[in-house]
Amino acid sequence: MDNVYNSLTVYNRLKASGLIENFNKAIKEKNIDEAKLLLFKIGIIDEDYEINPILKIFGLLDNIYGAMTVNERLWVSGLMYSFKEAIKEKNIEKVIKILYEVEITDEANVEGILKNHNLFKYK
Repeated sequence: MDNVYNSLTVYNRLKASGLIENFNKAIKEKNIDEAKLLLFKIGIIDEDYEINPILKIFGLLDNIYGAMTVNERLWVSGLMYSFKEAIKEKNIEKVIKILYEVEITDEANVEGILKNHNLFKYK
C-alpha cells in the first residue's frame, strides 16, 4: 500500500488523506504556511525539502517552472508517469501535449525531446 500511496499525485494524496478541502482553502487564501504544513502532514515534503516547485504549481508563487529541466518539470507537475507511458506507446501527440502542459513550447526543444526518444516525425 505504501508504494501505491507514494506514487499518487499531490492532489490525489491530499484527497486520499481527507485534507484536500483544507489545501484548497489554503491555496485560495494564498496561505503558503498552511499549504506547506498540509504537504508535510501527508509526507510529500520533509523539513529539508524545497517546497517552491510544488507551491508554484498551485499558483502560490510566480514563474512556475523557472530553470527546471524537463524531468524536473514532469516530476513536479505529476506528469512523469504519463510522459513515460506516452513515450512507450510512441504517442507523439500525447508527448507534445504533456510537454506543453509543463511549458515546453519552443518548437526546437520539442523536436529535440522527440528525437531523443526516437519519436521525431515532426512536420
